Amino acid sequence: MPDKRMESLTVGERMTTELVSLQDTSKLEDAIRMLQQFRIRHIPVLQGAKLVGVLSDRDVKKATPSVVKGFDRKTFYSIVSETPVSRVMAANPVTIAPTDTIAHAVRTMVEKQVGCLPVVIDGNLLGIITQGDMMVLFLEELESGGG
Repeated sequence: MPDKRMESLTVGERMTTELVSLQDTSKLEDAIRMLQQFRIRHIPVLQGAKLVGVLSDRDVKKATPSVVKGFDRKTFYSIVSETPVSRVMAANPVTIAPTDTIAHAVRTMVEKQVGCLPVVIDGNLLGIITQGDMMVLFLEELESGGG
């Protein structure tokens, strides 16, 4: 049974605020580079300052040609250098507010089957909370004797 602090813990208290993001006009090659460099699985996609989508590592893998399927290097580089992330991202992502509870965030992720929730106010991206963040929180709770 969670303690009282856990019941009132908000998304804003646990979200990641040091964000990596892309503009909707960025190319797949930019996304690939960022996913590898920062070792992340989700990248918020912006149009100006407004959130318009989320790009996952799975989205990128699905959109990237494979040599196994007979694509050569030239085709691969052509596709990743010319394809904007807006063609591959999940548009209009499920979001959450920083004042929502962690319990609400977990419920939303489970019900909507998403791996992350961008944290927004009026369409402006403030942070992100991911399944990984939830696992860290769960582990902390177990180790503190609260679980």
